[in-house]
Amino acid sequence: MPHSLLNGVAAATTHRDRDDLDRAVVRLLLEFIAPHSITLLHLVDDAPVTRVEERVRMSRSAGERSSASLTQATQQADFTVWQQHAMRGQVVSCDVQGGRLMTIFPIHGANEVVAMLALETAVPLPDRTVDLVRGILRIVRNHLALLDYGEQDTLTGLLNRKRFEGQFDRLRQRMTASPGNAAAPANARCELPQQEPGWLALVDIDHFKSVNDSFGHLFGDEVLLLISGLMRRSFRGADQLFRFGGEEFVVILEHASEAGALLALERLRNAIEK
Repeated sequence: MPHSLLNGVAAATTHRDRDDLDRAVVRLLLEFIAPHSITLLHLVDDAPVTRVEERVRMSRSAGERSSASLTQATQQADFTVWQQHAMRGQVVSCDVQGGRLMTIFPIHGANEVVAMLALETAVPLPDRTVDLVRGILRIVRNHLALLDYGEQDTLTGLLNRKRFEGQFDRLRQRMTASPGNAAAPANARCELPQQEPGWLALVDIDHFKSVNDSFGHLFGDEVLLLISGLMRRSFRGADQLFRFGGEEFVVILEHASEAGALLALERLRNAIEK
């Protein structure tokens, strides 16, 4: 088993796409630990609340279930135990319906808990299994850190153009398969839940070249840092912010209404104007 498990971890961490990595890790744990079900949940900063978004759920009986959208996600405050777990970064166990137990593992980002892994079992997990899951999650965290390093803009810390190209392609595929799209396959239109559309916004700094020419590139870098900071404060934590190149930025807002997207963009414009 140890050799097969190591091979499974090695195979899972070949994925660069985060959705594929999520599914591979959940499938690996389902195979080697054999719980009733495993659910991967991401914590989404959607100020003023933090939401719990189900990304992947697999069970031995029903296979994989489609992930919930942000519009269907549940506020973290509704789950006292999960909230306690997220705040303390500790493994938490609680009773669930059917006489089963739910063991919830924290998944840490750079500075905080960013996701949770929930294992539903008939009996408590042995300490050895708990340590095994923790070790696998640490390996995944290190893998994600390497991916983040290669997909972040060095100056601003925003996502870079390489990451944008992958995310844009995924957004385009999702929009093509959305229920409201007449070009989508009939089965996709029937099975996928109705969701708010995705929005793409381009942000460009006017007369940026003259700033560099008049004051130097160090001053220009400070302007880019200022704009990137204003962008972080103007959009939801779930929105994706990219530095496309030079003074050009891109924002992808998923699961947002047209009015909500316009409000966020106007908030950024007003912040820059001040």
